[in-house]
Amino acid sequence: MKRSSGFATFLNAVRKRATLGTLAFLSLTFFLGLTLGLPIMAALAEPPIAEIRVRLFGQPCILAGPLPETSLKNIHSISPEQLPAPESITAVKQALETLRKSAAVPHALDTYREQLQKRLASLLVFFEGVKDLKKSGKADSLLKNLKAHLSEKRVKELEPLARKLESRAPDPAASSQLHDLFLESLPTDPEEEFHRAIRQIRVNYLCSFEELGEEPGEEPGGT
Repeated sequence: MKRSSGFATFLNAVRKRATLGTLAFLSLTFFLGLTLGLPIMAALAEPPIAEIRVRLFGQPCILAGPLPETSLKNIHSISPEQLPAPESITAVKQALETLRKSAAVPHALDTYREQLQKRLASLLVFFEGVKDLKKSGKADSLLKNLKAHLSEKRVKELEPLARKLESRAPDPAASSQLHDLFLESLPTDPEEEFHRAIRQIRVNYLCSFEELGEEPGEEPGGT
């Protein structure tokens, strides 16, 4: 009986060791699976990087990011480079139409689009108001419509200059001063918001701006 009891104890010890070894092996396998498998799965799930060729300030560039090419084209179409500060009613309307058609851009750019739309709407009211002022000789309509876009304090600051344009011989300097003061009254240009938004979705402009050098064969300092 003693020998049988000792043998049984020995078998139980072997079984425990085997169980512990199996658990250790399974744990190691699970850990390695997580360590090696997750990066592979993440890499497989990562959308491919698309690229489109664009121009910035006359220079060829690439806009790249993990988005479809259509989305990249839409993003570039509403970029500050493509929609610079307009200086006419026609240009403002064209910019607003471009924004209206850009609904397919990522939601990260919603704030930028809203800020730019408000800025363009204010510009349109100003340009149309100045046009009407020059035609009618009355600044009331311009000042009234600006109240929906600027603070009351700003409108009061603009009023003396606008009234100067009511004259039959308006002061050209007053027109320029009115324009400059109005632009200063607008919210900050949302250009920085555009670049912040595209960084958030890992979209980047890749450019190589080459400095203009001297013509081949030209002597330094030559004329």
